[in-house]
Amino acid sequence: MRASIRDVAEHAGVSAVTVSNVLRGRAGRASSATRARVLRSARALHYVPVAGPTTQKRHVETRVLGLVFDGTPLEGLWGLPTFWGMREAAIKHDYDLLTMLRVRPDWMVDQEELQFLDRRSDGFIFIAPVNRYSTLQTLVKHKLPVVACFTNDVPAGVPAVMLDNADAMQQATRHLIENGHERILFFTAQSERSDFTERQRGFEETMEEAGLASQVLCVQDVPEKAYKKLIATTLKRQQITAVVCATDTLAYVVWDVAHDNGMRVPEDISLIGMDDLKGSAGRGLTSIRYSCEEVGRRTVEAIVGLMRGGAAKSVSSIVPVELVQRSSVAPP
Repeated sequence: MRASIRDVAEHAGVSAVTVSNVLRGRAGRASSATRARVLRSARALHYVPVAGPTTQKRHVETRVLGLVFDGTPLEGLWGLPTFWGMREAAIKHDYDLLTMLRVRPDWMVDQEELQFLDRRSDGFIFIAPVNRYSTLQTLVKHKLPVVACFTNDVPAGVPAVMLDNADAMQQATRHLIENGHERILFFTAQSERSDFTERQRGFEETMEEAGLASQVLCVQDVPEKAYKKLIATTLKRQQITAVVCATDTLAYVVWDVAHDNGMRVPEDISLIGMDDLKGSAGRGLTSIRYSCEEVGRRTVEAIVGLMRGGAAKSVSSIVPVELVQRSSVAPP
């Protein structure tokens, strides 16, 4: 059972009013020694304040879904479009959306999952979660509905809404093979994130199906000057004729490196990226397009389905992607 203020007060040997004053940060209401004792007790008992209208013993429906933006900020590439999709679905299902912004109290240090247990929300959506595996496990343990999007690196019981990252690179690689390329490089900046590993898997499987050798260049944790030199060296030594990039931003880097080393796109090097950024059309970059709004809509549908008794696997979803052909690809 969840610890109450009275439990913390008894553990610390003070009154419930004193505990309330300390946890609310009311200065001058308790000595530094008393404050320290109360905070130690709160941490020891894993105390979590609850937000009304609710109780420590049972959850009262709030019609609120908590949003946690991790790997992408709200104003980032995925953030705002995903939010608009979630907003549309939340209105459809009569839910408010609450963006989690408050800094956790000092007595929750090393126990960040506690800030999600105050029952102010009926469930939580993590947008591109980073280092949240244990937090997600805790929410599942406490039977709080939670969904993650843009990653499937989640514990059992947590639905995931993903882009079809493997298919994205399969489409891109097939397009290059159809144009006659055999010496194709996959260029990535990540080796651990599930979306990037799925993209690499899609590339490698397609090359294997075609009977071609996979070549992968990952520049994770490599300084910019060093990896630009590494790109140029790899293109020349391996006689690469085409590069599939895990993102459009990486494709821009390869494009610039190729130009600086006397290579032309697409005459000498064909390029494909992913994200279909605004600048890609202007460059003529072939890219992979997808809808973050659809990811947002499906994520809310997933958490609603979970709250209605659906299984995590059954409400998970993979959002399709589309190859946008432009002038950056030509036969070698």
